Amino acid sequence: MAHQSLFWVMNGLGDSASLIYLDKRLSYRTMTYEYDLFQSYSDEQIIDSVLKVLERESWWVKGPEIENLEQQVADVTDREHVIAVNSGTSALYATLESLGIRNEEIILPSFTYQATPNAVVAAGGQPVFADIEQDSFTLSVEDVESKITEETAGIIPVHFAGRVAAEIRELRDLAEEHGLFLLEDAAHSLGATCSGEPAGSFGDAATFSFAFNKIITTGQGGVVVTDNEHIAEKVRQFRVHGRNSQREYVDWGLNLAMSSIHAAIGVAQMSKLNEFIERRRELSGLYDNMLTEVNEIEIPTVPPNQKSVHFLYNICLPDRKKRQELRSHLDEHGIPTEVYYEGSHLTNYYSEEWGYERGDLPVTEKIADKILTLPFHVNLDNKDIENISEEIVSFF
Repeated sequence: MAHQSLFWVMNGLGDSASLIYLDKRLSYRTMTYEYDLFQSYSDEQIIDSVLKVLERESWWVKGPEIENLEQQVADVTDREHVIAVNSGTSALYATLESLGIRNEEIILPSFTYQATPNAVVAAGGQPVFADIEQDSFTLSVEDVESKITEETAGIIPVHFAGRVAAEIRELRDLAEEHGLFLLEDAAHSLGATCSGEPAGSFGDAATFSFAFNKIITTGQGGVVVTDNEHIAEKVRQFRVHGRNSQREYVDWGLNLAMSSIHAAIGVAQMSKLNEFIERRRELSGLYDNMLTEVNEIEIPTVPPNQKSVHFLYNICLPDRKKRQELRSHLDEHGIPTEVYYEGSHLTNYYSEEWGYERGDLPVTEKIADKILTLPFHVNLDNKDIENISEEIVSFF
């Protein structure tokens, strides 16, 4: 059968490219690294859910799996409307299009994946980067407030590494005070909570990603969640070329719909969300216990009022030089690492086209010089975490 085939592809991990293979369980092992930075979880239930869609030979798009996935996300986020699309980037873009941000300023962190500012630009807005907090790596309310002008339309806080933005309530209050929308980029944090309220429930809308490396993955995919009927209707129309529920083309749009095949993977994965989160908490705790003895390593902490889903496991080193030395050491021992994030404002496009330069966001730049992401996924066992940690300890 098709899912039992073996084939080779190229995969980039860290700073090098590696040959990898996919087997019948859809897991992969690299030829250059002993461990993988990320892995997508699969089992027979997930494989069978995909086969059922394929074997019915119809409705590979717009099948019942779409609504099933949307309902599962609604249950987790406590939102009335959930709209599935083909990527987290599409979720951001479609939401911003629904809000109408042409030529308006949107305040967001630079400490994020390029998808966040790129979606603003794609929707015709002007990205205004604000600095982050030293401890949480999420938007600083004070710096956001200093960036608000008459041209500001909204704020996009980014929930980082499986937590909720530390000052999300203050950001919500600030947005309400100035008549701005609040759009949560919650790509990392499905299932996380802040004082009992779920990620995705704080803003006018929120977006989640189901990319291959996320806690819940559909391979590629994403959702928009909101209680706002106008936003929900506009996003639903936008994902199918501007077509409304009466099949009339009432606006412009694009094909951003998620397929039933991808949704089937998501439905099966969502049934394991709590299991995934619990395992990630266990693995994170193992890393914490073994790395706290190293004085030169700073381990970011979760605020006491939050429950993280631990999407990434990060450590902070004294400086960029020490980080690179550690990365090289781990590379030699088959352990991949990555840097999330370097700061969007210092990439070629945003520095050249929008005039940003080093020094504009000092806290962001300080964190970007120190942070390092270690291998982290539910397919790692306790011994894997111990081996990786021991190698880090031995370096110091």
